[in-house]
Amino acid sequence: MEPPKLCAELKPALKRVFPTAAKVILHAKMTTYGIEDHLYAYDHLDRPLLPLRPLEMPELQDALREKYGGGYVMIQAA
Repeated sequence: MEPPKLCAELKPALKRVFPTAAKVILHAKMTTYGIEDHLYAYDHLDRPLLPLRPLEMPELQDALREKYGGGYVMIQAA
């Protein structure tokens, strides 16, 4: 099964935070303090990427969770 493709309205936000991202993983983890969302991005060679604008990550996480749901979601960005 193919991962869903990133919608056009979220591409600019993703490119601001992760300019070379080919896939994005949104992972909700249960902790003792509740559920925490983690956002991971990888390039075409499956190397992990660091965010260029980490202050914009919470907004991107919220938008991705709203669009694609929670849990473990892999999204094709390229």
